[in-house]
Amino acid sequence: MTEPADLVVVGAGPAGMAAAATALAGGLRVALLDSGTALGGQYWRHPPEHARAAVPTDDLHHGLDR
Repeated sequence: MTEPADLVVVGAGPAGMAAAATALAGGLRVALLDSGTALGGQYWRHPPEHARAAVPTDDLHHGLDR
């Protein structure tokens, strides 16, 4: 990101992605930071055994790109 962000969201788990998506929809420039290399946070790093996603996994990223 070369321009300053209006908002920095720490954590790219489901809540962080939802916060970033809401801020983007409101016209803010957002920096989304996470210690991992992929969106989804602990949900994707350590998914519960035998868990099924309630929605298609593509929808969980809220349309966010790196």
